[in-house]
Amino acid sequence: MIAGSLPWLVLTPLAVLTDLLSITIIVCHYRQQFHGTDVVFISMFVCMALNALVVPLIPALLDVTHSDWNEHLCHFFVWSALTLRLVQVSNLAILTFHWSKILRTSTRQIKISTITLVKIVVPIFWGVASIVGLLPIIGAVPDRFNTIDGCLFLLSDLGLGFLIFVTVYSLTMICISLVCSFDSLALIHYAKKIAFIKYGAGRFYLPRKTDGNAENYSVHERYGQLNFAADLCRLVTIVTCFSVIANHLPYVVRVSLSLSLSLSLSLSLSLSQLLNTVKQGERNILGKISQNPTKLHMYHYNPPSFCS
Repeated sequence: MIAGSLPWLVLTPLAVLTDLLSITIIVCHYRQQFHGTDVVFISMFVCMALNALVVPLIPALLDVTHSDWNEHLCHFFVWSALTLRLVQVSNLAILTFHWSKILRTSTRQIKISTITLVKIVVPIFWGVASIVGLLPIIGAVPDRFNTIDGCLFLLSDLGLGFLIFVTVYSLTMICISLVCSFDSLALIHYAKKIAFIKYGAGRFYLPRKTDGNAENYSVHERYGQLNFAADLCRLVTIVTCFSVIANHLPYVVRVSLSLSLSLSLSLSLSLSQLLNTVKQGERNILGKISQNPTKLHMYHYNPPSFCS
């Protein structure tokens, strides 16, 4: 098994360095633009870096050092894997909903600042995901993940209730991400088209300088800002689609298969218990009949007589 763990020991530092480099670039951009998208991207890459440090690295190190899982390490591993999974899919929904909200509010000629709202929402989702990740640790589900053979962190090992909750939550966040992402892309494409048509017809006017919300930008600078917003919106859409297809959707499919298997297994167990109960009742009745044949008429149905 050591040969299978060595690639993770090589790829994990590369993944963490890539995430740290991305965070550095985004922080530099955030100091210039103060955009809410940068905050969500920082949260996403921090979550990816922590996920790379925990999920593949801990089992690989235990395998290389021939060490065993202990209770505290298994609890930390299960909490981290579940929390980071929920944060990842939540960040994706926040990112796309943020873009859709900005564009739809802008069409109503309302100037808003979403940076403060995003700074509040992102830590709230981290806190909620951390609390949900603690539920298996504090005994909300049967402790079946800490076994002699190792530490089981899949949702199928955390109980049927957790399996259903995470499946529904992940599907909801994926649907929100895809709908808001393509909605934002359509809105920004429509805005560019209208601006280009109005500019060609000579009906594209800048806000008056007496307006308190207006900045002193030229027409080309305004159109350049619109192109930059469209490029950033396309980047958000690409990140969303790639993350859903390569990461979250396979996870949901696997969880759904585990859910269907768990439901089938529980249904088959219930049916087998019911059949065993019926068979046991039949055996009891037959045993009583064999012991006292004179009471055989008690187990036959005698229809009532309507004749006088």
